[in-house]
Amino acid sequence: MSSSEATFTENPAGRLAAMAGTGEVDVVILGAGINGAGLFRDLCAQGVSCLIVDKADFGSGTSAAPSRLIHGGLKYLETGEFGLVAQSTLERNLLLKNAPHYVS
Repeated sequence: MSSSEATFTENPAGRLAAMAGTGEVDVVILGAGINGAGLFRDLCAQGVSCLIVDKADFGSGTSAAPSRLIHGGLKYLETGEFGLVAQSTLERNLLLKNAPHYVS
């Protein structure tokens, strides 16, 4: 069973049992909010074995109350932060490609 399969099973006890047999993992991610979950997804897609843990449930903290605002960082043009604008635009475009239903 891969780390992603072990982590995303419905039963928490089943998750722990599945992980116990895997031995070691390459990366442990603390926090299963949007950043932790995104990092987990990206690393697993690259074949890195990961374990993600959270004190509550996935996305239950700050990530549970998003503004649903996705922008390209254009407001940072005012302060001359061109690198940040470029990075924000790249990330927005990735989100448009991977999850267009979340972008309005």
